[in-house]
Amino acid sequence: MIENKVSFQSDKIALAGTLTLPNNVEHPPAVLFIHGSGPLDRNENAKTMALNIFNVLADTLAKNGIASFRYDKRGIGDSKGVYLNTGHFELVEDAGAAFEFIKSQSFAKLGPIYIAGHSEGALIAPQVANLRNDVAGIILLAPIIQELEAVLLQQAKNLKDDIATMPGIGGFLTRIIVSLIGGVKKKQAKAIAKLKNAKTEVVRIDFQKINARWFQEMFSLKPREIMEKIDVQTLIIGGEKDLQCDPADAVEIAKIIGDKAQVHIIDDLNHILRLEPEKARLSNYKKLLKKPLDPIVGQLMLNWIKSRN
Repeated sequence: MIENKVSFQSDKIALAGTLTLPNNVEHPPAVLFIHGSGPLDRNENAKTMALNIFNVLADTLAKNGIASFRYDKRGIGDSKGVYLNTGHFELVEDAGAAFEFIKSQSFAKLGPIYIAGHSEGALIAPQVANLRNDVAGIILLAPIIQELEAVLLQQAKNLKDDIATMPGIGGFLTRIIVSLIGGVKKKQAKAIAKLKNAKTEVVRIDFQKINARWFQEMFSLKPREIMEKIDVQTLIIGGEKDLQCDPADAVEIAKIIGDKAQVHIIDDLNHILRLEPEKARLSNYKKLLKKPLDPIVGQLMLNWIKSRN
């Protein structure tokens, strides 16, 4: 495979990415990858957590004759701009600019172009597709249909349950700390209220700078309305043990889209697309990230794309 490091413009901001091409394939189909939430680079890696999702999927696709493009978010990696005050709708604009960029490349004459979004990216992908008539299809990895506030409160509940059953001295100490700050769910609700009422793009919560603009734009989204507008072929992949995006949402989205949707809920798969055969815990992420991305995700993508080309 061939990997080309390139840059493109979105709203006069230079964003950097990697265009991966398979060897000896003319006009290959291509996939544009859109990140989940957080300060993520083109591989879906952050300073505190390396997911290594899009680079692994790009490699899998290239070995099977499919091109791909992935890029760093604003202010992350080699991309210019400022991450901390970037709103959700600017991320949608960036994804649209990335699509236009790879579509227009003369040195890489691509075939049909698909958009694959993970988590927040699974909200961005349909927004881009709904504004265009040249998207071959979309792939939604760990999507949501609930509004953000409900998702955040559910995540807080999952964390509360995680802490309640966390073993050993570490679990004991964590429970004491959480009880002193008033509990996880109460703390989450207080943070949501502060973000909703923020008058500045950036606020501090527990001494940490938080992108209030992004949260306010996400709070305004109606995911169900976005999904109801989808009119392209759609592959939906959810994880049975996803504690961040309820797999029931993936099934609901498929029902809304109808005949153009294909949905898979993978046993033991969690939000970071690793298999978690034991009880699902958010606290297991660090250990699970030492394992590779589960190959079923790439295989389902390959099968679905190849069935259309």
